[in-house]
Amino acid sequence: ILTLIHESFEFGPPPAVTGVPFQPEIWSGDFSEVVAEQNQVSPKHGKQMLKFLRADHEGKEDPVGYVGDLYRIIDLQGHESVLANDDALVSVEAAFGSIPFNEPDRFICGIGMYAMSTLPSGTEGWKQLMEIENRLREESLANAHRWISLSPSGGQWQTGRAELRLPVESRYLIVVIHLSDRSAIQPNGEPPAVEFTGKFLDDVRVELSRRSSDF
Repeated sequence: ILTLIHESFEFGPPPAVTGVPFQPEIWSGDFSEVVAEQNQVSPKHGKQMLKFLRADHEGKEDPVGYVGDLYRIIDLQGHESVLANDDALVSVEAAFGSIPFNEPDRFICGIGMYAMSTLPSGTEGWKQLMEIENRLREESLANAHRWISLSPSGGQWQTGRAELRLPVESRYLIVVIHLSDRSAIQPNGEPPAVEFTGKFLDDVRVELSRRSSDF
């Protein structure tokens, strides 16, 4: 029915690096930058792509972690007619690229979606929603996550896809893109402040449609 986002980082400001955005329709998250072809990796779409840099962001109280995140809040208000029949389906696709690396299954990429009826009204509300374990999942009307392992051979873009049926009450969609360096996991302590090398994101598509009758 509708393409809500097709982002290949060609136009507009680069994503902010201040963590979760407090308002819809902007990208924000952990440290990243928009680049052209680099390390023999060409953009999947257009002439630019996003490069993951670190697994922390400006202002983070404890700058450690092994998962780099990128967020976008999508305002669904105005699409109530599509949601009204309880058959609305939203999909997110994103392309992940990498230079070659040695350890299979070291890097895992993820796509997450959370349907919300409302959003927090202030900084403290957002902090509780995002930092308290399982809080976002519990407060969402519905959610979905999908993960793929990056191929250590590099050179080829890999596309991840997730789908979510949107409840009628949905008014916002929180989309999050993840890059996880599993080699940094510390079972008995905090992970180091991970820095990524040669890891890219491009061609992010968010589409709204209706489920088929046999879904």
